[in-house]
Amino acid sequence: MVRYILTKPEEHLIHRTSSLQTAAQITKRPKWVVERYVNSDKMLDGWKIIARNQVGA
Repeated sequence: MVRYILTKPEEHLIHRTSSLQTAAQITKRPKWVVERYVNSDKMLDGWKIIARNQVGA
């Protein structure tokens, strides 16, 4: 399972979600745009997006 961590350092915001759709809603961008910024050095409108694999519980 992939876990997305969205941070907006300037506003001290952190969101954690397992849904790319939710990540798209948070950034107010389409999923295909969000996918391009996952684990990238670039920021999407101030958002840093990190994807991590979660080990099953």
